[in-house]
Amino acid sequence: MSVSRRCLCCVKYLMFIFNLIFWLGGCGLFGIGVWLSFTQAEFSSLPLSFPSLSAANLLLVAGGITMVIGFLGCLGALKEQRCLLCT
Repeated sequence: MSVSRRCLCCVKYLMFIFNLIFWLGGCGLFGIGVWLSFTQAEFSSLPLSFPSLSAANLLLVAGGITMVIGFLGCLGALKEQRCLLCT
């Protein structure tokens, strides 16, 4: 195996690890959002003008988007698909 091939393999797995950390962070945000929505419902409302906008809903949406992007990045890094990585 040549040096350039080993370097590309290393970059591939580093990209996978970075996206895995990103996905785990999204899971954490989503989990905190679920916890807030069940236990701290009266505490987590942000402004009074938007009753549906709460800290729990904001964390659920942000965590869900981060999880999807992290998953697509992990899949793109393993399959070496540029389209998934650009997403």
